[in-house]
Parts: sequence; C-alpha cells; structure tokens
Amino acid sequence: MIAGDLAGTPFLTGVRELLYQRALSLFEQAFGSSHPHVETCLQNYARLLRDTQQGHAARALEDRARQARRPGIRLSSVVFCPIRGGP
Repeated sequence: MIAGDLAGTPFLTGVRELLYQRALSLFEQAFGSSHPHVETCLQNYARLLRDTQQGHAARALEDRARQARRPGIRLSSVVFCPIRGGP
C-alpha cells in the first residue's frame, strides 16, 4: 500500500477529525468564536465530515461557521496561526 492509498482509510480519517477538533478548540480559546480562523477551521472540518458521509454533523459545523462570519472579511482555505511576540 502506498501513501496515497492511506488517505481515505478510517484510521486516518479519525486522526484528521481529532486534529480538526483540537485546532478548533485552540482557535476558539486564542481568538474567540467569531474569528476568521475559527470560521475557516469549521468550514474545513465540515468538508471532511461531508466527504466521509457525515452530512448531519457537517451541516451543524457549517451553521456555526455562518454564525462566526463577520461582514467584509474574506477567508482563504488555508489557516496560518500567527506567532506573537519576538524582538
């Protein structure tokens, strides 16, 4: 089995879900529930759930993402966590 064949396995899907849950928790703690990073994480997590036939759970996350959305902010599909501090 090559690495590309592992992408859709239940084990790795479970790992990806856990990582999204952890990232979402960290973003909400660091930035609050209405921050663009939270919205993007919710959208990406919902996409994973939809891709794994978990439509009901995906809809719930999409609803949360809509609630987190702030007018005038355009989000990308990639989230970078800024590092605070430094010289």
